[in-house]
Amino acid sequence: MASISIEFQNDGQVIEATMADTVVIRLPETPTSGVRWEFDELDAALQPVGDDYELSTGAGIGAASIRVLSLKPKQPGEYPIRLKRLQQWEGEGSTDATFGVTLQIKP
Repeated sequence: MASISIEFQNDGQVIEATMADTVVIRLPETPTSGVRWEFDELDAALQPVGDDYELSTGAGIGAASIRVLSLKPKQPGEYPIRLKRLQQWEGEGSTDATFGVTLQIKP
């Protein structure tokens, strides 16, 4: 079982993984500002198994961090993943970034 790491620079790419892999998406955010990543499109064949964040190296309180979202494939296939970064209480108009990849899950 391997961990497939996806970062912001992978936006728009097709990423290959297997059923045994855990897919880990790492995206920049500042959670104390209320601006957070959320899934805009996620197929039921990809099960969320983790949602956490890591402080950037040398970062203090209120600094930018990395949102870490982990997914586990439940079946082979090709699945788009779309995320948006926004303040939920402000709605769609507060979206300041989007991210998307396509996962190709092999048996």
